[in-house]
Amino acid sequence: KGLAILSHRLKVPVIPTFLIRKDDGTFLVHLLKPFMSTEVIPQKFCVESGPLSNEALEFHVRKCNEIMEQWSYDYPEQYLWLHKRFKNFFDYRSPLPWA
Repeated sequence: KGLAILSHRLKVPVIPTFLIRKDDGTFLVHLLKPFMSTEVIPQKFCVESGPLSNEALEFHVRKCNEIMEQWSYDYPEQYLWLHKRFKNFFDYRSPLPWA
């Protein structure tokens, strides 16, 4: 919610960014196409001068969550699975590749 509000108030884009840890311990930075809250949120929800409506905030948050969800599907071994539901998905007892 905060990201949508900041993007709208400051009129700055959101740049989806994530790091992928490589086998040698270095990281690969992925930058996706920047987007403005006005590009993500349909015009019927967006009032340029005023605050975002609840529908607009929900739409923006959903868009950001979809991006993060796709990253976790593409690189499940890179995601920090804290919920017990996923404890058997990745063996955290195995040593790191560069250790």
